[in-house]
Amino acid sequence: MTPPLNYRDAARMLGIPISTLRSMVCRRQVPHVRISPRIVVFEVAALTAWVTERRVGVANDAVSKVDADDTAA
Repeated sequence: MTPPLNYRDAARMLGIPISTLRSMVCRRQVPHVRISPRIVVFEVAALTAWVTERRVGVANDAVSKVDADDTAA
């Protein structure tokens, strides 16, 4: 199991400022573990899954698939 990340490392992994991550934790928008009132850590697997489920596909991918289906028919 990978050790949990602190704010700095989690923010670096997500590519966002630490202040943004702190705000997201306060609003419960990002998965985290609150060890105590002042200590918060982040599990790598939970952050990776969270990012993956928010991934947005490119519009051209859908168009290319439709074009390929029309050509194959």
